[in-house]
Amino acid sequence: MLWRREFPWHPIFKDPLFQTTEYKAFELSIYGALAMAVDEDSHSLAIQKAMPALNDRLRTMTGVIQTGQVTHAQALRSLEGIIASKVS
Repeated sequence: MLWRREFPWHPIFKDPLFQTTEYKAFELSIYGALAMAVDEDSHSLAIQKAMPALNDRLRTMTGVIQTGQVTHAQALRSLEGIIASKVS
């Protein structure tokens, strides 16, 4: 999570829990949720006020793209795990 990236040297992150596939999938889902919760910039706010229908469509498209990115990252992590298990 954010703390692991900000404090990678902290001893708690040496625990094997943080290296599991399950934790990495959880971490990706948290980042996806955070990306969606980030405050909108002033341009987005202006669009929202001026053209609500366009704003709704852009928000939907952004959500679809972000979800796709999280899903793609999870699939890559899964493939990395499969490859690592086959190589070992």
